[in-house]
Amino acid sequence: IAEIAEIFGQFGFVVYEGPEIEDDVRNFQMLNIPPDHPARDLWDTFYVIDPATDGAVSEGAAPDGTATKGQQLVLRTHTSPEQIRAMRELPPPLRVLMPGRCYRHEAVDASHGFEFFQVEGLMVDEGTTMGHLRGLLDDFARALFGAGTATRFRPGYYPFTEPSVAFDVECLVCSGSGCPACGRSGWMTILGAGMIHPVVLQYGGLDPERYQGFAFGMGPERIKMLQHGITDVRLFLDDDLRFLEQFR
Repeated sequence: IAEIAEIFGQFGFVVYEGPEIEDDVRNFQMLNIPPDHPARDLWDTFYVIDPATDGAVSEGAAPDGTATKGQQLVLRTHTSPEQIRAMRELPPPLRVLMPGRCYRHEAVDASHGFEFFQVEGLMVDEGTTMGHLRGLLDDFARALFGAGTATRFRPGYYPFTEPSVAFDVECLVCSGSGCPACGRSGWMTILGAGMIHPVVLQYGGLDPERYQGFAFGMGPERIKMLQHGITDVRLFLDDDLRFLEQFR
């Protein structure tokens, strides 16, 4: 995380952090994921009972971006709720990096855990385009993996961005020739990204007719797994110092 933050710090990004316990409204609804949206199936959620409300569930979010009283609390499933907080607290132009711990109710195996880290970035300004996003991510990949790193965009889907993309780098193991690590494709996906959906900008208190922005998110554990050929994400949560001290 420190390495990622250092690279983006050179591009003018500042670190912004938010709470790990979020409300359903910011974690989902303000990110264009209403209660009946099929995208909720992508995130298996830990719900938290608030004794003050006896677990009451919110009726939704107001157009001005405020949450209704009595909303359901959750362990955040991603760092994306910090997009709303950052846009409402900081004036544009905006460049923030949002690292943090996230939680999903998933079966634990070599590639999934119920607890993981995510680093998300957000840039908002007048006239922001996909070209700015591509240039930034290319510079990031080459700073992290080397100047000759090849990259590509592929179409993706996230409800809070439109259009959405997956950002790939040439396989770090086989240099693009195809191997088991990259599924014989020659490419590895390191993050997802896209232009911020107008609905999300509105919930962030910004006029989408005036401001545009992009967001991107990555898992630092996954990047280290790709860099070093690590096959089990659970190693990062174990207390084996022989492994952990290699990444200090």
